[in-house]
Amino acid sequence: LMLACLVGGTILAATNFITAPKIEEVEKEAKLQAQLSVLLSATEFKEIKQGFFKGLNEKGETVGYVISCLAQGYSGGFWVMAGVNKKFKIVRINVLSNKETPGLGSKIEEDKFRNQYKNKGVENLEVVKVSTTDKIQAITGATISSKAVTEAVKKGLEELERIAKK
Repeated sequence: LMLACLVGGTILAATNFITAPKIEEVEKEAKLQAQLSVLLSATEFKEIKQGFFKGLNEKGETVGYVISCLAQGYSGGFWVMAGVNKKFKIVRINVLSNKETPGLGSKIEEDKFRNQYKNKGVENLEVVKVSTTDKIQAITGATISSKAVTEAVKKGLEELERIAKK
């Protein structure tokens, strides 16, 4: 039994040793693609604080920022990524993982909801239940999910402004 455990442990350790670098590389590429999807004008990203990245163009000039934030929705936590321009207005958001109720809360991933954030600043990040162009209109039947995304992005944007203006 001890020999079987030793052999099994050795095989697992060897497998981890071989696959860990490839897994890390794949995760790094997925993160880069997610960042590029919200800040299209950037070609690379430099972390300025955990969850906050400066987007740079091919000349090394700052073109904006990316915020990665955890939102707490109706069915649990999920990750949201937001691209922000140099004037601290949102360029685009993406919901990276989502366990919200299919057909209701999951609508936070749809363009109709996500496009509302474009060109909005902290002052506009408020969820309302009526039709609006100035604020964020809640998804009918999914107000908690709508508020979760908006609050996460708002807190991230507020923190980004503090970090970037230092």
